[in-house]
Amino acid sequence: MNEPRLAADRLKEIESLEQFRPGFRVRLITLFRAAVLEHLANCLGDDRPPTEQRRHAAHALKGAALGIGASRVAALAYAVERAAAQEPLVWPDAEPIREETEIVLQLLDDWASGADVSALIAG
Repeated sequence: MNEPRLAADRLKEIESLEQFRPGFRVRLITLFRAAVLEHLANCLGDDRPPTEQRRHAAHALKGAALGIGASRVAALAYAVERAAAQEPLVWPDAEPIREETEIVLQLLDDWASGADVSALIAG
């Protein structure tokens, strides 16, 4: 996958907003985490939700990921969204998006605590 794990320019933009809105970074991460909890299960869940519900959940997850700069999560969610429009339906493997989401959430938590994650975001 060619996309960076996190978009450095988006992280810088979010950091720059901290001076005007203290706590903005943490709030955005909290919203992203909530979106992951809400939408990941619906777009990849084992209970096989209806195709349109999966597509909608994948689209919402993609938007949340783009908002925080999680480029790979957005690309993986987009693959699920595209799969919902194809015949025959062939869903992407759930593990890569789950693994990537876990990695990104940890990186975002580290970033929020002030750690320098610049060497890890493209990894």
